[in-house]
Amino acid sequence: MMIPQNFLSGIDCLCIDASSMIYHLKVGLLGSLAAEVSLISTPQVIDEVRWPHLPVKPLALKDNNVTNDESLLILARREGVALLSEDREILTSARDEGIDYYNTLMMINYLLLKGRITAEEYPVYLARLKECCRYSEKVLEYGRLVQEEILVYLDNSGMD
Repeated sequence: MMIPQNFLSGIDCLCIDASSMIYHLKVGLLGSLAAEVSLISTPQVIDEVRWPHLPVKPLALKDNNVTNDESLLILARREGVALLSEDREILTSARDEGIDYYNTLMMINYLLLKGRITAEEYPVYLARLKECCRYSEKVLEYGRLVQEEILVYLDNSGMD
């Protein structure tokens, strides 16, 4: 199964980095994501975005003598939540540390699964995402396979 198990059980909270906040703002889905999932980050990462009233809860670390990337990994580990990032190095570190991780493409799939966006809206959001980011063909193909499986799942569940 391509759909991550915690997509089916539901994600309560995500630790989000600046690039993912910006991508979600550009795509027009930060509000939808925040309505579905609690978003947390460190104050210094939120400040990086330079956008007022982000729907992201700032959680400080005891030790602020770390990089923003390190702070996100520490926060995700401390809070026991998955990491949402576009940065390959952060995602690799999360994987190496056993922290679940996602990118904006996967969150578009999650919002499709949860009914926050429709199958008809999906291509619009995907096109917006492709305008502001550069995913490899491999990542895009994986996202497409997950999307297809979600559509079958929704059809079989009668939730679409």
